[in-house]
Amino acid sequence: MAKANQLLDSAGWMDSNNDGVREKDGKDLAFTASTNAGNQVRESYLTALQEFWSKIGVKMTTQLQPFPQLVDRITTSHDLETALLG
Repeated sequence: MAKANQLLDSAGWMDSNNDGVREKDGKDLAFTASTNAGNQVRESYLTALQEFWSKIGVKMTTQLQPFPQLVDRITTSHDLETALLG
């Protein structure tokens, strides 16, 4: 964690307003991670990952949706930042 904080600091990502989220040039260091709703294992992974990211000042929002819609976003519209699949 110390190395991650050091790298983010040196890249200019700081929590200057003390809200727990790093920012740079007025933009929060944040992303959305998607997975299929109803899959308890994947949902718990996202919860754990969200906690880990927050420890270094990165805001991770989770998005759960039905599997067919998630697959469509991945294969057709490509309008997501990250996805957790098995």
